[in-house]
Amino acid sequence: MYFSPYEKKEIYIHLNSIYGVFGAFELKTEEKYTADVQQKKYIYLFYFSAVTIIAIYNLLLFFYLRENIYLLYIGHTLVFLIWAMNYRGLLLPLSNVQIYDFLQITIPIFFALLIFFSQSILQTKKHFPYLHKILYFFVAVCIISLIWMLISMKTGFEFMNIVAAPLLPFLLFVAIWALYN
Repeated sequence: MYFSPYEKKEIYIHLNSIYGVFGAFELKTEEKYTADVQQKKYIYLFYFSAVTIIAIYNLLLFFYLRENIYLLYIGHTLVFLIWAMNYRGLLLPLSNVQIYDFLQITIPIFFALLIFFSQSILQTKKHFPYLHKILYFFVAVCIISLIWMLISMKTGFEFMNIVAAPLLPFLLFVAIWALYN
């Protein structure tokens, strides 16, 4: 297949993966590709630096206030950082595909820490005991997913995607409910 400069054609590509795959493909000159990669590196550097600074700030707050909620937030933030860097492929130059696959376990850990942080910040045990118990159900799902992923990454990952799908809408509901009350 040949392309003239600035010509646009639709090409259909079939991709198969146990992980989420989406996006567009562009054919670029070497110079344009290098410039785009460099720009993305700067954007990622800025983003991940900002997230790291937020984690450090919360660590300082923890040392000053001695409240565990800051540790939950730091854990949640750092696990998210590892997942995001892994998802964007930024860790591949430092590792290999097996480590990339293994780091998928950050997903259930991330969700469990997000739930614990949400329970703590919203004080669900005190104000919403029924919702608090439902959140513990989701923590159990995350733990089962984590164990299953350690046994079989593919089926454990699929299980995590299926049963944890209602988690984020439920957390949004809990936050709105807490705000309303």
